[in-house]
Amino acid sequence: MDSTTLRPEPPSSPSLGYAVACGLPMRMSYTLSETSMYSGLSEYQLREAIKGGELECRASRGTLRGARIPVTAMDEYMGAR
Repeated sequence: MDSTTLRPEPPSSPSLGYAVACGLPMRMSYTLSETSMYSGLSEYQLREAIKGGELECRASRGTLRGARIPVTAMDEYMGAR
């Protein structure tokens, strides 16, 4: 049996890399609070970007409560800034 250990590849998404560096588990999307933690943007700034159509999020029933921001959307948003 081979004794080498497998090491995970570094995340290809900058946002995912920041999230993991902040101690968050690897996921495809994060809550507003979690996104705020790894991005350095306030929840208010994220909400305004979502309302202005600059940032995509996944939310139910038209409210931002419980909304999740995909890391790909955050990559696009940060790249455009």
